[in-house]
Amino acid sequence: MAVGENAAAFYNRRVEHHLPRISRATSPVYFQDRADHVGSAVMLKIAMRVFAITAAHVVDNAHKGELVLGAGETTVRVTGTRSTTRLPVGGTRCDDKIDLAIIALDDRSAAKFPPTDCLTADDLAPIGVSHHDDYFLVAGYPHTKQKLRLREDQIDSCRFRKF
Repeated sequence: MAVGENAAAFYNRRVEHHLPRISRATSPVYFQDRADHVGSAVMLKIAMRVFAITAAHVVDNAHKGELVLGAGETTVRVTGTRSTTRLPVGGTRCDDKIDLAIIALDDRSAAKFPPTDCLTADDLAPIGVSHHDDYFLVAGYPHTKQKLRLREDQIDSCRFRKF
């Protein structure tokens, strides 16, 4: 096996080890009134607060309709304090190199996410783990891997257990 193949196998094992936890913490984002998949968010719990981390261009869609997060077998309104990266002067989100939004969910919305469905600060920077790795895992909720159930005026999301 070549050096590159050994490295790929090593990183693949590390990603596979963490994938179930990341999968549970990744939530699809929809419009409340229709089955349009807008994006995804990673749920993060720090102390007693729950945050949805997503792209700013996803939050920018809120003017088109109310955004909801998939939470297990139900959906949760995206309510709370929203912060996004600033647009460059005269620019659009395409010019925003960071494109980040953080939503501090209000207590009612946060209660819908059990601790097992949120990453923690320890998951992001575990003690005793070298932070000199040269790999990153970008998690999202692919549109083709979701399952939606439409009911009269409600959208229910069911997350697949694995991407």
